[in-house]
Amino acid sequence: MPNADKQEIEVNYITRANITDRDGAIALVTLNLEQFKLVRTMMVDSGYTGQNFANEISSLTSAKVIVVK
Repeated sequence: MPNADKQEIEVNYITRANITDRDGAIALVTLNLEQFKLVRTMMVDSGYTGQNFANEISSLTSAKVIVVK
């Protein structure tokens, strides 16, 4: 049974080819705010770098964004 404090979520979300991963992630979170409201930390790979991305996610969910290299 997963630890409630460290539960992994895998998400598949398909976008058009001209949408960046960062913009797609923001759209995904925006469309699913109810499911993301309890998320405290979001770990992403280096494709999601940038303060604008972190600020946008934090403003939507209050989650801290950690970029894992």
